[in-house]
This record gives sequence, structure tokens and C-alpha cells, in this order.
Amino acid sequence: MNILYFGYGNHARRIRHIVTNSLRSHDSLVEFAIKKHVFESKDEIPTFSCIRDAIKKCGKPDIAFIATPNNLHLDAFRLCLDMNIPYIYVEKPAIGVEDCYLKHLAEDGNPLKYLAVGYHYLKNQAFVELKRIIDTKVYGEILSFNIATGHGLAFKSCYSKSWRAQGRLEVAHTAASHLISLAQYLFEGRSILQSHQHLSSWASPSIPDTYNGYFVYANGATATLMSSWAIPCTKKCSIVFTNGVWEYDFERVSISSPRDTFDEDGLFVRPKSISWPLPFEGISPSITDFLSKALTGSCYSPFFAFSGEVSKIVDEI
Repeated sequence: MNILYFGYGNHARRIRHIVTNSLRSHDSLVEFAIKKHVFESKDEIPTFSCIRDAIKKCGKPDIAFIATPNNLHLDAFRLCLDMNIPYIYVEKPAIGVEDCYLKHLAEDGNPLKYLAVGYHYLKNQAFVELKRIIDTKVYGEILSFNIATGHGLAFKSCYSKSWRAQGRLEVAHTAASHLISLAQYLFEGRSILQSHQHLSSWASPSIPDTYNGYFVYANGATATLMSSWAIPCTKKCSIVFTNGVWEYDFERVSISSPRDTFDEDGLFVRPKSISWPLPFEGISPSITDFLSKALTGSCYSPFFAFSGEVSKIVDEI
């Protein structure tokens, strides 16, 4: 099996670590990468600046992982289509990828066997279970969804020169888009009202590093999303239902229910809470799910993870 990595920075190395662990028992595994600057002595696998040179030397890829900087994702995807690579994993944000795929499908038939976009929150067990709770109304109707994630990248000296600081919407496309995709997944539809705000911290006053979003959905539920590169490391999420509260700190899930919990005087008190460990698995479930499909050699419907809708929402900011 031949595996191509478009881009070979830190994130692509994380993907490769999961891939090699998952395919450890695979006898014939050939891995190589396309990157702008080639320093073979520093790379664990062969790297090339031209895909045709790579294929000439290593063979046609069976799988491609696109993990370049954001603005290069679409160009890499087009190259993969031109090379008829059957299984493609595109890291978010997949700006223009869904439209490109559908256009190619209309003009030339099915261009590949499986396409997955890397909004990996949708593949993590905690949020898969949350989706089931919402759909089955175990705790009644959903009223609000609140999530905040972030860390202090903007305060590092390297931030202002990194690709993450080069565009007004980078924090939205790179970090907040995970949360927007998750909200679309949980609510199954676009909001009827939305408000967005980009903020710049005093660490880099001219560069937006914090996103705040507020969404209202047709059923009256709301979603408040925050993603920042200028705060202490945090990940927390809460959902308020009519008959319970679901909370998640990316290490443990807790549920407080039922609503009608009273003290001896008949006054409302906080419902009993139960909790259990459920660590957030990051990108791993998304990659392993993609690989499991690729190993079958079969065709599957593309997993867009609402990427087209997410891109439209971000572009409206």
C-alpha cells in the first residue's frame, strides 16, 4: 500500500504516527510526502517537491492525506483527483473541496472511492453519544449548546510569523471551524440567525486570535461557540436540555437529571449528577475510520462533515 502525505509538518507527522500504528501488521507499506522545502536528512520518509517525481520513484498512491497549510488544501485535492488517487483524506478547512468534488462527479463520474474531511470531533465517542441523546430526546428538548476551546499560542514569539497569523480568518478556519461543524452535526441544519466576532489580544493587536459565535436554530435552541489562541488551555462543553444538563471537559462526561428534583420544602435543587471518564481521542478515530474503509477497497459516500456549509458560514464573517 502506497501512502502519500501532502505537506509534512507537525500535523502530518501526527497523522503518520496514527497510520503506522494502525497498519503495523501491513507487509508492504510505502510512505512518501510532498512538501515545499525538501530536507531529506531531517525527514523520516522520502520527500519530494513534485508529485510526478514522487510517483515515478515510489509508485502511484493508494491513499493521500492532505495536511498542507489551509490555503493549499484545494490545490492538493485537485492534484489527487488528476492522479486518480482512490482514497483521500483532506484536513479541515476543506474550502472549495466539496464543490470541486461535486463538479468533478457531474462531469467525469465518480472520481474516487472515498473522501473524508478531517472534522474529527464528529468521530469522537463523546459527541457521537451526545448526538444519540439529542436525537432520542432522552433528556427532553435541547435548549442550548455551549463550547469553548483554546490555548495561548498567540503569546508565543513564533506566532506572528506563522501561517496561522497571516489571514484575518485563520482562527475561524483552523480552530473555530471544528466547533461550527460540530454544531451543524448536532442540530442538523443551518441556523436562522448568527452573529460572529473576531478579537485580537494585546499579544498581537493587529492579528485576530479569538473567535466568538452565536447561533439560533429553527427549534429555538442556541449555540455559543468560542475558540481562541490567546487564553489558558481549556476545553469545556455543556448542553442544557429541558430535563437534564450534559457537561464535558474532554476528560469526563457528567449528566445532571431529572429537572424535577426537590428538597424537603418542595424547592428545586440541583439534580443528582453521574459522571464517568471519556477522554477526547483527538484525530485518531477519524484517521482509523478512514483507514478501515480504505483497506476494504470498496466505495463509500463522502464524509464532508458539513465542510461546505462551514466554509460559507466562516466566509460570511
